Amino acid sequence: MFSFKRNKKKKESKKTVKKEENREFYKPYRVEYKKLKNASMILIIPFLGLGFRYAYLGIIKANTLATIGNGQYVYKENLEDIPYRVYDCNDKNFYESIKKYSIVIDPIAYKKFNTDMEAEAIKTLKYILRNYNKDYLLPDEINKTLNDKITYDIDLETYNKIKEMNNLNFIKGVYIYESTNTDKKNNWDIVNLLTNPLDNKDGSKKPKDTLEAMIADKTKDNIIPKIVYEKDVTGKLMEPKYIEGEHNVNLKLTLDKNLQDSIHDMLQDEMYEKYDEVGVVLMEADTGKIRALTQRNYNLPNVNIGATSNHGYFPGSIFKVIVHEMGMEKGITWPTKVYKRNKNIKEFNNKDQLTVREALIWSSNDIFYQIGEEVGFDNIKKIAKQHGMMEKVLGLYHEQAGNFEVDENNLTTDQVRHSAIGQKIRITPLEALSIPSTVINDGYYVKPQIIDSFVDNEGKEIEGYEVEKERIIKKSTASSLKENMKDIVNSATGTGNNAKFDGFDVGGKTGTTEYFEINDKGEREKHCDGWFTGFFNYNDKNYVMVVFVQDIKWDTEYPEEGGTTAAPVFHKVLDLMKENKYLK
Repeated sequence: MFSFKRNKKKKESKKTVKKEENREFYKPYRVEYKKLKNASMILIIPFLGLGFRYAYLGIIKANTLATIGNGQYVYKENLEDIPYRVYDCNDKNFYESIKKYSIVIDPIAYKKFNTDMEAEAIKTLKYILRNYNKDYLLPDEINKTLNDKITYDIDLETYNKIKEMNNLNFIKGVYIYESTNTDKKNNWDIVNLLTNPLDNKDGSKKPKDTLEAMIADKTKDNIIPKIVYEKDVTGKLMEPKYIEGEHNVNLKLTLDKNLQDSIHDMLQDEMYEKYDEVGVVLMEADTGKIRALTQRNYNLPNVNIGATSNHGYFPGSIFKVIVHEMGMEKGITWPTKVYKRNKNIKEFNNKDQLTVREALIWSSNDIFYQIGEEVGFDNIKKIAKQHGMMEKVLGLYHEQAGNFEVDENNLTTDQVRHSAIGQKIRITPLEALSIPSTVINDGYYVKPQIIDSFVDNEGKEIEGYEVEKERIIKKSTASSLKENMKDIVNSATGTGNNAKFDGFDVGGKTGTTEYFEINDKGEREKHCDGWFTGFFNYNDKNYVMVVFVQDIKWDTEYPEEGGTTAAPVFHKVLDLMKENKYLK
């Protein structure tokens, strides 16, 4: 390496002069070489660019281009609208199937391969379509460029007419098919809620901790059945192929479709039109399997899960059962314990005193005011929690969890008293199942469930669910209350007498609530609801049922109560079961 220092001159040697001469000699050649090199680079760079582009298209974009290419020669249509099937407890398809018929036209293939638009086949097809709907036009009748396929919905008659055309195959770019849709017109039906992973308000996904999201996750890899049409280079359609999801995961529910539909149909009677809603939940007691969860009007928010309500509804006197449970557990109350009555209340009937058993049969508020004070709010809240009344039962997105409407930091005697008679707590009919269930299950709380299992296409179980239960009261307490609740139904003076049914061993408790809401005029408006929650034995198996009647009529000559509204519905359901031999 040479280093040069400033201000120092060296003598030029002969050798240095010779080098300079050489540089001058080769200078023209160097210039030409440089030009050649630059020219080569100019030629090479485009070729390199083309090479990279081919590599990109061949490797990175190959799948995308293949898809686009295939899309020009392959048509795929879904034959069902949900990726899994829903069965009831008897392996019956829960959804009513609605057949849908469609004709599909590929405008590009239609115009490219059909050279004679006056052909007999095209004229016939136009006539059939126009006869069904005058607005159904083929691509040659539409004065604009079309790239996407056209799909027209048709009826069965039109479908068969087109199918029977002898020359349909001569029309290129046209095919027909039939598919099966599920009847989801009843928005708040429990099965529609379960199978919808999206929030209807904004289309967003329901949270991951919901039951609907769990079902969606279990079935996310399912393949929806499809029909596939391929066409050759002449535009002619080949024989269709069918794609099935061989390893699909399907949903089996605990519900009995026949029973649920029958109860729903029964509630369509005009005698129930005057109520805002009537809900019924029926459960197998020892397993927690819900056999029916229905209501009168599926176009209204699901009343059984308390959808769109504020933590559910006031349960009224049905709540007295679990207050008495806690009193017995703590040794505070017992069936024969006597309480003096308040003579100034409207329910006073010249009885100066009542036992706890009588107070439950007659649904005496003033006696349970006293019991509530003795048991205490903390114990009342504890027993409510043990009954699963303070959290969602099934985990549905729209489901509500019960809640006390008291100021726990500044409790008053009035709040405690009204909590004891079910006027300071809200629960859902679904949560109320635990009241009779714990009694008939000898003190065990059994958690309700609506999913029986996930099954394959042959109905074989892939994943099942076990019974969740926990003892929350002593067997002796449950036995005492069982007899007491039977008396409520069977006694001539019992408030649940309308639920009595010959041949069924029935016990239960009525409830009637009073509350005020602000109406559209900003005024306080009184409302009442009716409840009946009970148990019964049918075919040597115990069941529990809750009936909730919303906004019963209190301002009549004979005000309605839970015993005159909800209890008769309970009776009618038993009649349905016996007549149609459900749950055999």
